[in-house]
Amino acid sequence: MHCEISMGDLIAQGAFSKVFRGKWRGNPVAVKRVMASEDFPRNMENEIQIMKHIGSYPTIIHFYGYTVSSEGANLIQELAPYGALSNILYDEAVLPDPIPIQLTLAW
Repeated sequence: MHCEISMGDLIAQGAFSKVFRGKWRGNPVAVKRVMASEDFPRNMENEIQIMKHIGSYPTIIHFYGYTVSSEGANLIQELAPYGALSNILYDEAVLPDPIPIQLTLAW
């Protein structure tokens, strides 16, 4: 899977991870790069298991897969069209006007 991923611009950053715009199999995706740490294996396994358990649901970001290297792991997820949920909750200017019916129903 790793060779199929092309990394783009950095779109978000936290204390333990960075999120990049990317492409996987020709589709736009979010690539969450989690930095390696002492708790890395346990924390990554927990996050991956949660994402696998949730599965495919219309109002939850889709999880496509992951890669692991000595630098950390890349979680490959659906790219949210309006960015992080906090962008929508705290900045109404992020949303299009009018709001698409699919987004309204999911809200």
